[in-house]
Amino acid sequence: MKFFLNASYRMADKLTVLIDRAEFTAAQGLEKCERPIQKDVYLYTFREPNTTAVQVAAHFNIAASTARNVLNELAGLGLLFKDSSQKRNIEYFNYDVLDLLS
Repeated sequence: MKFFLNASYRMADKLTVLIDRAEFTAAQGLEKCERPIQKDVYLYTFREPNTTAVQVAAHFNIAASTARNVLNELAGLGLLFKDSSQKRNIEYFNYDVLDLLS
């Protein structure tokens, strides 16, 4: 029983550190955002760190062109990485979140 309690405590401790780091990263990124939609999309990338304009448009019920513009703005602010190697269905990555998960 003691073994499982200790293991649970260590896991909870690691998760607390991870959540604190994620919260700090989010707060720093939100400071760079200028508009509410940028903040919303940026926070969405914490749930979906690898996303496309189509996914963002569907989630927020906005036009794909609007989603693409916001994602490009976030990439311009250095909050997301845009995979420019593709012509269609361009992927955007929140490497800060992906780093937290690795």
